[in-house]
Amino acid sequence: MQADKKFCPKCGTATAQTEPEPEPEPEPEPEPKPESEPVPTTQEPPTPARPTHPFDTGTASVPPAPARPATTQNALQPLQITLNGKTLMLPPKLDAEPHTVIDLLPLVDIDPTHPKGTLVLEINARPVGYLDVLSTGDAVTVGWRE
Repeated sequence: MQADKKFCPKCGTATAQTEPEPEPEPEPEPEPKPESEPVPTTQEPPTPARPTHPFDTGTASVPPAPARPATTQNALQPLQITLNGKTLMLPPKLDAEPHTVIDLLPLVDIDPTHPKGTLVLEINARPVGYLDVLSTGDAVTVGWRE
């Protein structure tokens, strides 16, 4: 037996009353869940969005680049390209990764914080993105188009 104190609503004095303790109810056993078999999917995974870069001002609308012929570039060899009409020899990268368009941004006089039109990124007169790989002999254009 358990003694509970009750309070009088009129005067606020405590009164002791005894009530029998309730018997605990047994806990029901959980029903075993049926094992579900994996459902095969025929849906392809979603295509990830193109990475963004701090130089992306949101003014450039770059359509997907048409397929370029596959070229084998040894990332440990210098790479000769033409950037905005000037021939350049790019040394091999220390991480042995191939050169991409984004590697050229420090070589071009553009200030992404002060856009002067639409940002143009092209390889061989085709619109490309920052991460497109460069090949020997590519003519690359990076700059503003008003």
